Amino acid sequence: MFEALAKSLPMALGIAFSPTSVLAIIILLMSRNGKIKSISFLTGTIVGIQVVGTLIVLVPGLIADHGGLSDHTGTVKIILGMLLLLSIYPVLQKKKRQGIQERIPKIFNKLDDFGVIKIFIIGFIFSAFSLKNAALSASGAAHIRATSSLNYYIETLLAVFLFSLIASFTIITLIVIYILFPEKSKIFLLRLRNWLIKEHYNILIAMFLLAGIMLIGIGVNIHLT
Repeated sequence: MFEALAKSLPMALGIAFSPTSVLAIIILLMSRNGKIKSISFLTGTIVGIQVVGTLIVLVPGLIADHGGLSDHTGTVKIILGMLLLLSIYPVLQKKKRQGIQERIPKIFNKLDDFGVIKIFIIGFIFSAFSLKNAALSASGAAHIRATSSLNYYIETLLAVFLFSLIASFTIITLIVIYILFPEKSKIFLLRLRNWLIKEHYNILIAMFLLAGIMLIGIGVNIHLT
């Protein structure tokens, strides 16, 4: 299991440092009923990653006869990587239209008004339907499934669950910091929030670029082995 998690670790970290999810959890922590809402968002995030990972694990034809990932899986990774690279263009356009004015995506302005269930759904959507996060979740789950030591689906699904926890560690860390140091953490969270709002598009571009290159590289390597 540890071998499987080690192979999928880069994908998990790519999800963990998603600026959108980090910004969302900071805003939730600083809102009314912040603790409850943030835990709801975290739960939705974990469930979203787990759902994507489980679906990938159950996909037939994922594993080649020699035990590694199949060429079809490699092709899908290359396509997903190219889509991520292409996604940089609309982000650049949004950044250009924004100019030097710091703006927060509209949905974040409404988070304080949402209830626990809606917050859970948003967390689920951010993890399961975001192109970058879904692609990295699928890629990580594929590597877990391909690990020869994981011969049973129960163990494989447990590894996927641990993968989802690693992918959510930034959210978990911020929640724990806020719970342990509610007053002292407010200044830190406020500064982090302001920085993320200012650099949101730059971070997204960097994440799309790194994730796209990584998936393409993995896909090409599958075809060559």
